[in-house]
Amino acid sequence: MILHIANSFNRTEVYKNLFNKLGESGYKQIIYCNTKEGKKNLFDVSKVEADKIVLKYNVKKIHKFLFRNKSNMIFNDILNDEYLNDISIMHCHTLYTDGYVGYKIFKKFNIPYLVTIRSTDIDYFDKYRIDLKLIKNNVLSSASKILFTTPAQKNKFKNNISKKRWKSIKDKCIVVPNGIDEIYFKNKPPLSSKSNDGVCRVLYVGKFLKRKNVDILIQSIKAISKNNKIKLTIVGGGGNCHARVNELIIANKNIVDYMGKIEDKMRLIDIYRANDIFCMISKNETFGLVYFEALSQGLPIIYKSGDSIDGLITCDSVKEVIIDTSSLKELKTSILELYYNFNIDVSKKCIEASKLANWDEVIKKYKRIYDNNM
Repeated sequence: MILHIANSFNRTEVYKNLFNKLGESGYKQIIYCNTKEGKKNLFDVSKVEADKIVLKYNVKKIHKFLFRNKSNMIFNDILNDEYLNDISIMHCHTLYTDGYVGYKIFKKFNIPYLVTIRSTDIDYFDKYRIDLKLIKNNVLSSASKILFTTPAQKNKFKNNISKKRWKSIKDKCIVVPNGIDEIYFKNKPPLSSKSNDGVCRVLYVGKFLKRKNVDILIQSIKAISKNNKIKLTIVGGGGNCHARVNELIIANKNIVDYMGKIEDKMRLIDIYRANDIFCMISKNETFGLVYFEALSQGLPIIYKSGDSIDGLITCDSVKEVIIDTSSLKELKTSILELYYNFNIDVSKKCIEASKLANWDEVIKKYKRIYDNNM
């Protein structure tokens, strides 16, 4: 039986899909999540395919500054249950918060564990919690396998640790991408080239966070519109840059269509198909499911070099990679390159590239890892 230590499980649909697929594949699993007080579930956790779900809300605001205290609380809470005797492997879904608990269980009961490293580990803990370096090294040394969702994430982590440390763990590091909802693969798009009206249609889906550079995208679209027919459709909202982005949307409403937040996946599929290019030049992106959602509907994508899915997709014709996210000129060139080179063959390649995020393929990789380490 697998014990998943995933303390953000109830707030991330990726976990829901992963656990459901593992359950469908015949794995017995227990999901443990101890999260912040007052945090709402983003989905009905009772419908997740698991033998047992332990969901608690014991984490307080003060625990942000009391990492060891929080870890000990979670560790002792797991010990108070009686299911550890049935566990043959643990999967800790973050390096620090989940991984340290898994490490403590491993030291006490010798149950092997896998650990997944995510952007919060690299961009927050590695950067601001240097005091936890010994804990981090212990978790890495004792893990059976260390998982990353993209090559870019793996490379970024490699650059954050010493050459000696990397040499000691590199052979057990594996890239396993996330998957997107199967509805995107069940609804294959009709193959088509550019729209007949000569308008380049660019799409953004996501929050209005500073690191996602939506303001830069709008300004670039404005610059392109001076000599080209172009429209930007934006889906999403909220975040620390919402007011700034909203001002730009209103100021450029002749070329920007803001649709707000959309949860209905079939409606999102229609929106993807109505556009020519998907663009999100986000910094410090863990994965970016929206890139693969766009690819699955035949859209080429634009993303930032060294982040998110960089290194996963090898076909150059379905992507443009931005190096300097502040450069309007670079983004403008990338958008026009993709638009003028787009054809039915490119659309086919986009759909093919999206299969990297098909859960059926992702689960095959997880099965090999679990079965070889139990």
